[in-house]
Amino acid sequence: METKKNKSSDEIDLLYFFNPLIRGFRHFQAGFDKYMSNLQRKSFIFLAIFLLIAVVGFLLRYFIPKYSKTNAIFISYNLPADFCTIMIDNLQSLAGSSANTSILAQQLNISEKLAADIHSISAESLDSLSFINEKDTAGLVIGINTAKEYETMQYAYHTTGSAFRLNLIVKSKADITEVQKGLQYFLENNEFSLKRKEAKRKTLEALKNNFIIRGKSLDSLKGIVNSFLIPRGVEQGSMLGDPIQIYKLQETYYRQQLDIEAELALLNNIEIVQPFFRINNSNYPDFNELFFYSLFIAFLIAVIVTPLIGKKY
Repeated sequence: METKKNKSSDEIDLLYFFNPLIRGFRHFQAGFDKYMSNLQRKSFIFLAIFLLIAVVGFLLRYFIPKYSKTNAIFISYNLPADFCTIMIDNLQSLAGSSANTSILAQQLNISEKLAADIHSISAESLDSLSFINEKDTAGLVIGINTAKEYETMQYAYHTTGSAFRLNLIVKSKADITEVQKGLQYFLENNEFSLKRKEAKRKTLEALKNNFIIRGKSLDSLKGIVNSFLIPRGVEQGSMLGDPIQIYKLQETYYRQQLDIEAELALLNNIEIVQPFFRINNSNYPDFNELFFYSLFIAFLIAVIVTPLIGKKY
C-alpha cells in the first residue's frame, strides 16, 4: 500500500511540474493559430508590404553609386607585410571623404580628381606567399706575402619578400593604373623605407667594390703565375701555383659582382606581382545580393507588420 501511495505522490509532483509547461504550450499554440488566421485573412496586406519592399530593393541599383572592385598582390623587400598593410589601412580614413581628398592626393602623388574617385582602400597580409631569397657566396682571399697562406671569406645577403593583397574600390571610370602607381609611390617613399633602402644600397656597393678589388689582385697574381714567377716558398701544384684555380676564383668573383649589380638594379622596396585589373563593368556593390537581402527583410517586415495593421480593421 505504501508503494502505491509513493507512486501516486510522484505522479502528482510530475504533473505539478509539467502543468505550467503544458499550459504555456497550449497558449502559444492558440496564439500562433490566431496569428496565422489573422495573417491569412490579411494576405493582401502581407503581399503589398512584401512587394513594396522587394521593389525598393530592386530599384536600389538605379540610385546607389556604382563602383569597380579589384585587387592586386604586392611584395615588399625592405618592410614587413604587416607594416605595409597598416600604412594602407590608414589611408582608408582619407578615402571616400571629400574633406580629405587633397591629403589623399598628396600622399599618393596623384591628382585630386583621381583621389576623389577612390571609394575604399584596404590590405591584408599573405603569410603563405612570404619567402626569403638567399644568396650565399664563398670566396678565397689569397695571401701572396707568405707561402701557403690563405684565408676563407664567406658572406651572405638575404632578401626577404613579404607579400600582401591590396583591395581597391574606385569609381567605374577611374584610372586604376595611376592609382596603382600612387600606392606604390606611397609605400616606397615613406621615411623608414627610404632609410632601409639606402642602408641596403651602401652594403651592396661595399660588397661590389670588395669583389672588384679582389678581382684586380687576382689579375696580378695570374700574370705572375703565367710568367712562371712563383714567389719563394710556394710549392708547384698548390692553389697559388695552379692557374686553373685562379681562373675559377676570378670567375666566381665576377659572377657575384654581377649578382650584386642585379640587386642594385632592383633595389626598390615594392614589387607588383599581380596588378589591379581594369573592370569594364561595375561590380560593386553586388546588386543581386542586395536584392536577395531585400527579399528576406521584406518577408520579416511583412510578417511582423501585417497582424498589427489588421487589428485596426
